[in-house]
This record gives sequence, structure tokens and C-alpha cells, in this order.
Amino acid sequence: MIYLDYAANTPIEKEVLDTYYQATMKYFANPNASHTLGLQAKEVIDQTTKHIAEQLHVLPEEVLFLGVNIMI
Repeated sequence: MIYLDYAANTPIEKEVLDTYYQATMKYFANPNASHTLGLQAKEVIDQTTKHIAEQLHVLPEEVLFLGVNIMI
């Protein structure tokens, strides 16, 4: 079967899903909170944003994460 309806959803690689699962289990806290877990979550988000920006050759400030899980 050839699946072409990727507008609704797309298959996810197991490695990506495993990484996502590990990150959500470890960094579940509110990144805007001032407690230790929140600060750790914020640091991971900041590092990830910087990495994405480097890969796209843009400034970290130009990488936006929206509430609908879309990255621009």
C-alpha cells in the first residue's frame, strides 16, 4: 500500500519516538518555572533551539515553537 495522506499525520521513526519519550519523561516540568526541574527543562529547550538555529543558519530568536507543535 502506498500512503499519500500526510496532511493528517505522518509515520514516525522509532528512534525519534524513543528520543521524544525519553525527553518527555525526564524534562516534564514547566520551563517557565523557577524550580530546579523547570530550569532543567528550560535549559534543554534553549540548547535544542540553538542547535536547530545552527542547522537552519538562522538566529535562535528566529526559531519559534507554537502551541500546535509546529516549528517555524
